[in-house]
Amino acid sequence: MTSHLHNLSEKANKLPLNPGIYIMKDSAGVIIYIGKAKKLKNRVSQYFRRESSHTVKVLEMVSRVFDFEYIVTDTEFEALVLECSLIKKYKPKYNILLKDDKGYYYIKITNDTWPRIKSAKIKSKDKAKYIGPYTSIGFVTQVLNNTLKIFKLPSCERKFNLRSIGNIPKRACLNYYIGQCSGPCIGKISIEDYLESVRQAELFLTRGSGKIIKHLKSKMETAAKNLEFEKAAKIRDQILTLKKLNSNKQKVILSDEKSDFDVLALAVHRVNEKFTLSVFKIFNYCAGRLSDSSEYIFKNMLNEPQSARSDFIGQYYYDKTKIPQKILLDGPTDYKEILEEWLSSKKGKKVEILIPKNGEPLKILKMCQNNANEILQHKLKLEVNLNTENKNLLVLEELKQILNLSSLPEHIEAFDVSNLRDSNVVSGMVVFREGHPDKKLYKRFKIKTFIGQDDYHAMREVITRRFEEYKKSLNGSEKNGFHILPDLILLDGGKGHVSVVKSALQMLSINVPIFGMVKDKTHRTKALTNEYREFNLDKDSNPYKFIYKIQEEVHRYSINYNKILRNKNLRFSQLTDIPGVGEVLSKNLLEHFKTIENIKKAKIEDIEKVKGISKRLAVSIFSYFRNS
Repeated sequence: MTSHLHNLSEKANKLPLNPGIYIMKDSAGVIIYIGKAKKLKNRVSQYFRRESSHTVKVLEMVSRVFDFEYIVTDTEFEALVLECSLIKKYKPKYNILLKDDKGYYYIKITNDTWPRIKSAKIKSKDKAKYIGPYTSIGFVTQVLNNTLKIFKLPSCERKFNLRSIGNIPKRACLNYYIGQCSGPCIGKISIEDYLESVRQAELFLTRGSGKIIKHLKSKMETAAKNLEFEKAAKIRDQILTLKKLNSNKQKVILSDEKSDFDVLALAVHRVNEKFTLSVFKIFNYCAGRLSDSSEYIFKNMLNEPQSARSDFIGQYYYDKTKIPQKILLDGPTDYKEILEEWLSSKKGKKVEILIPKNGEPLKILKMCQNNANEILQHKLKLEVNLNTENKNLLVLEELKQILNLSSLPEHIEAFDVSNLRDSNVVSGMVVFREGHPDKKLYKRFKIKTFIGQDDYHAMREVITRRFEEYKKSLNGSEKNGFHILPDLILLDGGKGHVSVVKSALQMLSINVPIFGMVKDKTHRTKALTNEYREFNLDKDSNPYKFIYKIQEEVHRYSINYNKILRNKNLRFSQLTDIPGVGEVLSKNLLEHFKTIENIKKAKIEDIEKVKGISKRLAVSIFSYFRNS
């Protein structure tokens, strides 16, 4: 434990055993997490204990905590309310945050002589009536379309100035001719009947189909008694349409029409140690009818499901004025009794949080769970399968499991030796970070301790030099990328290479997993190996493609360096064959003329301009290439 965490642990151990809230801050004083606790000392001290088995996300949060504050409350109820309030105010990075800018939609009844019913994105101060808000534009569109069809109200933008004869269109729109509009634009309905249809539509939107069906039945019977059979028939058709609409939506309507409740389901998928995706799905029921639904998606949620449900409920209902009688959950939640007390105080009536076990509530909950899982799977395709970064993390996770590594191989270094059957023995080191090649960390080594072709000897020298630089960096010397200890070392070779490198690292007291990248007879990647066994890779799998990419990259990098040295030596050898020209003058000539071809074409006076070249030597160089 670092001294900093030790100090935080000591501070936490001095906290009282009272309920309250704690506020975690980073080094800049920014609030990054707010939590509540029944006993502050017990809860906060858990964060800073060495033996605590925290999740990766919690460990990440704790690593950023520089200090914390706390507020003692008299009750757990007060702690809950205060926590919700402060989270809304400060929006800490590691809390569940329900975005305030989430889109809301309304159904609007305009304040015109001939009122129109339409959708609206914002609630304006225009004396119109607004029904909502709803979080789903799809839901608003569906309800609005059904309402306009049932009550034969217009969906067009035509004007209804019936007294201005010159403004009446000669023909109505298509909706009139297919029986979905009463034709106010061509004077087929009176203003009184039109306003009555709007009132019925409003009753349907606000009270549901049950109330409007009763109201329409009464009107139909009155019309029949008054021998207004045509009017009664139209009302009968409206009732039949409403009943048909209800039967089509039986899945989302309960037999108890007085029931107001919300359904909450949580779906969580852990992709790997560093990436988790969670979806909260909410169904809102009013008078036994599904009136709205919404979902909230979180990446890398800090808490486990039981705590996450508690935090979500606190944030979701914090600024809502309409609280349901019941909240159905798909699993347990922390602080259940306190949440019920808080919600009851907001509603003014008793509110229950329940986990349904059977009957209609359980069917509704399962439907909510299915929706949450469906959204989760869709988001996973977008966030993981189509996102290169997360796709690479998945490959690294698979590689970790195949090789039985203790941690995710985020920093991989691969080595290859190249000699091309000449004296230029070199090695290349390529680096892959989080699945991507990091070319600024690539290194090249020229073998110094021997002459000849000995891959084992060369690999041992390169690894020793690389990690000697790492040891130096621990003392604060120049880093140059060598200060990073890799999570995995890959060698272009087999068990012999692994054994040699492992012994070199042991001499330096370095402990890093080492595997060789074995090739088949066609020199293509075949498997990974340690000293004891091979780990075969399916050629259609992502780990195979990833290792193949690394092996090809380190091979390319090493050979290119070898070719650079060969070309350089070849040019030098052509010049050093000239009497009086050694390595220094060869270098000066190449720096001046860039290529051998340019030297061959140069005049004596041009050659003479090169540093260290006399007129006599310039003549000799000129004559050498002309005679050749």
